Amino acid sequence: CGGRESGHDGPAPGSGAAAGSREARETREAREERHIEPLPMDDFESKIVEWTTEVINLMGYSAQVSVAFREPNKLGLRIDTDSASILTGKKGRNIDALQLLANVYAGNLGHSDTKIVLDSENYRLRREEALVRIAYKTAEEVRSTGHSILLEPMNPFERRIIHTTLNDIIDIETKSEGDGLIKQVRVMLKGRNQ
Repeated sequence: CGGRESGHDGPAPGSGAAAGSREARETREAREERHIEPLPMDDFESKIVEWTTEVINLMGYSAQVSVAFREPNKLGLRIDTDSASILTGKKGRNIDALQLLANVYAGNLGHSDTKIVLDSENYRLRREEALVRIAYKTAEEVRSTGHSILLEPMNPFERRIIHTTLNDIIDIETKSEGDGLIKQVRVMLKGRNQ
């Protein structure tokens, strides 16, 4: 790891810098505890990583695919590429489509119980944070106007974020409207239908 060239071993005891150094060390240790081996650990992971890389290559883009996380029945893959915005697509449509295909392939490999989650440049986290902000802003607007609001069409993951974000707000309720996989969420005052 990068050596220190300042000429001393660290901050003076009791200085604010010592506390900052301790916090940095604790943060580094926390990162090491949850460190995920980015290389595939078994044949299934190898095939999913190779398949995802190959599909992206066939699309005309180069990418490095690695394991981002492992959970029971869930495998997260990180896609590092210079074409992240294109692979992600508007509102994540492209990466969602690629993720759907990866899950179909996982099922063909006999792992239909394992959900594959694809991400690039932390798109999923950024989208989740944006949806939480939209949910709270919409709830405030519904309160101030007394009128329900129908949000943009969303996939099941995104709708779940809206529903769970607003679930504990006493005077607000939500419901999904529409047919098929992509539906809209209506945010309304509790006890009022539309």
